[in-house]
Amino acid sequence: MPRKKPFSTKQKKRQLQDKRERKRGPTEEGRAESNSRSESRDRWEENTDTSDSESIRPQIRRVNQQPQIFRPGEKNYEPNRYRLYFEKESKEEIERRKKIAQEKILVPIPETELEVDIDQIYRPGS
Repeated sequence: MPRKKPFSTKQKKRQLQDKRERKRGPTEEGRAESNSRSESRDRWEENTDTSDSESIRPQIRRVNQQPQIFRPGEKNYEPNRYRLYFEKESKEEIERRKKIAQEKILVPIPETELEVDIDQIYRPGS
């Protein structure tokens, strides 16, 4: 098996800086941003313009973003695992749904039809 090609000093330094940034958490204004794959993908998603209908990926709005805090002894701690993601719908889709909602006529039904006999839900002997 051939020997692996060694890292250059610059590559190793950059790798250590990226690792340090990930441990520290989100970047602050005075600090340089890392070029890790996940962060660059997040930046790409945020900067993607999806205003036209030909866009492949919808714009995603993230809610309840929590700061990443490194806690010694806790492995695989992900505070954003329950973060909500909302996709932005296109203007055409919104207009189409509005038209459908306006065309449909709702007919009220009598209250007696809303009532359900208890034996239909809880069958005796079951």
